Amino acid sequence: MASFSDLLKGVNTRIGGYNAEDPTRVNNLSDWKLSFSAKPQKHISLDAERNMESKADKDGARSNVDKTSNKLKIEHECGLATTWTFANDKMAFDAKVKVYNEDGIKVNAGAAAENKPEKKEWKVTGSADVSSNDVGGAKVAMAVSAEFDHKQKMTVKPKINIEIADEFNLGVSVVKDGDVKQDIFPQFIYNPKDKASFYWARADLARTQFMVGCDQKLKDSINHSFEAIYGYGKDK
Repeated sequence: MASFSDLLKGVNTRIGGYNAEDPTRVNNLSDWKLSFSAKPQKHISLDAERNMESKADKDGARSNVDKTSNKLKIEHECGLATTWTFANDKMAFDAKVKVYNEDGIKVNAGAAAENKPEKKEWKVTGSADVSSNDVGGAKVAMAVSAEFDHKQKMTVKPKINIEIADEFNLGVSVVKDGDVKQDIFPQFIYNPKDKASFYWARADLARTQFMVGCDQKLKDSINHSFEAIYGYGKDK
């Protein structure tokens, strides 16, 4: 079953809008992108990308930002999967290991690190996720991660998704930033079995935003995603 983060991952990439993983992030417009993928061996994959972005400056003018990223992914025989990322502005490492996989229950653990030398920023992350194919007739996926960064700040992110009848997904993600703030992101997704489309409703309770949308798969390589956003707070 899909996790909370995976369900709308493709949608977030296509529309470049709201993302519960990083709600304050604003992506630059992309003028053009080149990507290359290779799989030299069964357990090794390589991905390279160059993206020319258009950034809006404070005075309204636009400037180009040339971004590059290279990733090496390795599936080790022991059940460990590692990803090495080398980008123009950061280096990152991610590792995930399968801890348990029996009787419809899966348990994984992970660790990650990221360093941005130019900005003098870094963070390390520990994570764990558990999923079960039968909890009272429903499928449940839970995950939690804890980040510690260069500001000596700890951020905890628990998530849960419940799938019912292979069509309905109800989940919530919480971001607990020490004692400073707490973000809550509920979402509901309807994915009918007999259609190549799915529909969702989600909200950002901290920023008082409500969103509804749909995704239509026209062909194997063509998807259309639409989303409407309503701000219901007094200042929205």
